[in-house]
Amino acid sequence: MSDDRISHNYHQPKEQLCKKEALIGPVTAIALPSFAEHESCVSMVSKGPWVELTVNNTTYRHLLFDEGGTIHGFDQMRDCGKRKAKVGHELRDLWFFYGGRCLSFAAIDMKIMLSPKFSSDTRNPFTLLKTPSGKMIRLSDWIWDVRALTFVNECSDSDEDFRILTAVGLSHNTVELWSFTHKSVDSNITPCCLRKIICGDRCITYSLSFFGWKEDYSIRTCLENGIDLVVATGTVSNEVLLWSVLDNEEGMEIMTQLASTDPTCTVIQKKIHHRLSGHDGVIYSVRFGCGGKSLVSTSDDRTIRLWKQEGISKELGTNTFETSIDARMLKDQAYNLLWVGYGHTGRVWDSCFVTLPTENNLTLSSGAVASVGEDATIRVWGFEDGREIGRLKIHGCKSIWKIASNFSGNTIITGGNDGISKLVDVRYLLFSNPSLMKRIFLPADNIEISDNREVKHEDDKIPLQQGKVKKQKKIKTRQHHKQVVCGINFYPSKPSADAKVLVATRAGMLHTICLNSGEIIVHGSWAKVSSLEVHSHEELIDSASGTCIAMHPEQLSVAIGNSKGQIVVCSIKDFEHENRIVFAASGYLAIQSLQWLDSLNLLAFHIKGICVLWTFTNSDIDSVHGKPQIRAILSLSRDGLVAGIPKSCYFDKMKNELFIGDSRGNIGVFCLGDDAWSGNVIYAVDILSFSHKKEYVTGIIPIANGHGIISAGNDGYIHQIAVIRNQNGRCTKLQSIIRKPSQLSGISHIWQTNLNGNPDSIVVGGYHGNDYLVYSMDVGQLISLQTGGRNRILELSIEFFKDGLHPTAYNAAIYVANKNSPNELLYQSNLHSDTRYEYSRTAQFSLGSPCHGDTIFDIAFCETNATNEALLLSGSNDCTVKLHK
Repeated sequence: MSDDRISHNYHQPKEQLCKKEALIGPVTAIALPSFAEHESCVSMVSKGPWVELTVNNTTYRHLLFDEGGTIHGFDQMRDCGKRKAKVGHELRDLWFFYGGRCLSFAAIDMKIMLSPKFSSDTRNPFTLLKTPSGKMIRLSDWIWDVRALTFVNECSDSDEDFRILTAVGLSHNTVELWSFTHKSVDSNITPCCLRKIICGDRCITYSLSFFGWKEDYSIRTCLENGIDLVVATGTVSNEVLLWSVLDNEEGMEIMTQLASTDPTCTVIQKKIHHRLSGHDGVIYSVRFGCGGKSLVSTSDDRTIRLWKQEGISKELGTNTFETSIDARMLKDQAYNLLWVGYGHTGRVWDSCFVTLPTENNLTLSSGAVASVGEDATIRVWGFEDGREIGRLKIHGCKSIWKIASNFSGNTIITGGNDGISKLVDVRYLLFSNPSLMKRIFLPADNIEISDNREVKHEDDKIPLQQGKVKKQKKIKTRQHHKQVVCGINFYPSKPSADAKVLVATRAGMLHTICLNSGEIIVHGSWAKVSSLEVHSHEELIDSASGTCIAMHPEQLSVAIGNSKGQIVVCSIKDFEHENRIVFAASGYLAIQSLQWLDSLNLLAFHIKGICVLWTFTNSDIDSVHGKPQIRAILSLSRDGLVAGIPKSCYFDKMKNELFIGDSRGNIGVFCLGDDAWSGNVIYAVDILSFSHKKEYVTGIIPIANGHGIISAGNDGYIHQIAVIRNQNGRCTKLQSIIRKPSQLSGISHIWQTNLNGNPDSIVVGGYHGNDYLVYSMDVGQLISLQTGGRNRILELSIEFFKDGLHPTAYNAAIYVANKNSPNELLYQSNLHSDTRYEYSRTAQFSLGSPCHGDTIFDIAFCETNATNEALLLSGSNDCTVKLHK
């Protein structure tokens, strides 16, 4: 294979990088290493035989296992502060890469990656250290873990002559100690097996983890505190086994044997110190944490279990060092089960220890455990009781295989079978925690809601002539809620710490709830208005028929609609002076929703496919004497088409075009020219029928290039629609382009954002079961809210950031109507921005972008007539074929 096929630098726009990365294969190993030259976030990801190193949004890929095989893990050589070795006359970081039965060495020069002139023409930052027999060392068994123990210079004259003592954990519950010698003469690595340690309980293991010989850099030598190494293995017999590989005396023997010029391999057998039982399936991962005082295991039984040493309090701390003293104590202290975490709906593949923010949310102190599994979710579990405190689904695949955290534990990286790795700040994971919901009880209204609906019963019968019986109607009084709302709105519209919620009730009351302080401001009754037809006195409209509200874009007033076709506009800043008006379009009833197109145009959605566009003057908003004018009456009924209830719209102010979607999946376009001011009925220029399979069209946004629209529906699909225009630029036809499924069963919101640096990034919001999710088509899940059901009123104020580990800020309010207790408002917020955390500015949220949700079977390149452009056709096990530009 030529050199240009072995190493690739993708110093290109992210969109191009995403398309190429997604076709490499599933992520098999991940890490967030630290380098002396670069203190910010650096990620290392392996996909099959390739390794990708990402620094400053620049990714370099190198083919390490060019002889075949898959990389399943890697580890950096660290020995008491010794982080580099001299290779090729330069100091470089030494790394071990292993997978299957193969082990490989590579030296990484970070100075090349950080060079401002770094490009595909520069030197390769990876230097592969070869052995006399080839580039890889083949062992006798499957490798589960590798730990570099110590580094020894061969001679003082040459820093390029050194030996590395390494422990290799194998699948049959054995550990081999190897010496790897590097000579500057031929730059080769010479392997030599020094000792083979066999566990007394020979069995097949599915996971293995070392503990020990990972000192604090402030400790200069391991020999000062002894040399001890312990291993934990997860077996196919549903047990976790802990046993000692080396004690202090044996460690000193190995150091002597390492210095020998002709070492010999010895075989010894060790007994098990602790046997942890409780899992009902194969153990897929075991991880030490908190200085060995705790251990976490994941299993085929869909659970995660945390074990702690006897005599240790629940507050275990966040110590990540692994000293020989801790390893020596680990052999003597038994482990007890602290808790079992239930929640994953599939096998749990991997886990890691993380740190949580304190109450002020600025520092990290307490510990937690994060896990990933076959259900494609990331879950965070509290140390004390194993309660799930965070959940996120950001991968578009069926399974997340790997998870790892950085040294401080505040950032994690995950890798799935979609070939994508995700960087997530632990703080962001916690915002899906339902326990963070704040609860505010609303006051009861003084006015009872009238309800004259009749309930029919067949129990009472009146005899008639000839033996016939007539059924009698019986009126039964219903139990009324003290407060039922017709709508809630945030103001200001963008997420902020001083956010307020305006609540309009069907008892005619208007409240403002200050979410930060919990204060409730009662404005009064919105149902007492000055009628435009009757100026002599105030009249009371039927407040129980209220259906919807819409906050003015400048928060000057609020519009409230009811089922009788009336609209009430109340001034918020001057509510005490009864500054409100009521108006209606004669003959059009049942307003289902209201939407302000701008500060002067209000669109009312009526039943039977009718929309009424009202226009105000500047004085109408704040004065009861102004009278809004009907600009246009729009009808979706055309050519015998049965129109539904209008549900969403998009107004193109430059072209004077209005796109409206209804409850039967129809989308119509209206041209609002000068003739629209007549107040007559205007029919759609064209209607695209059943664009969402007779489901609600819940959102419409423009395409970035201005040549079409994108609609979202309750069928869970996104529909791209082209707008065909004539020579004068007027719309003549709507043409369907493509329908794309989302991860949601039904979409209620759609936004166009700049997430991950993509100006065409689409974000949708909707329900998946009873959970409301905000999902990015490029990044994955952003927000998860447990609303308790789709029938509850949900109000969301959201803002998207360009990139970073906190892609969104939001305020969310959920209204809960209770029969026998005060009604509630559940409130949750995430106000973090990228400017608040320096760490977030140095890492992108998503490394790559998914192409398919399952295995890709075949790909093919297609030529085009355009210069420097090609099309890539891919087919997947997810039953889709996609064409990529």
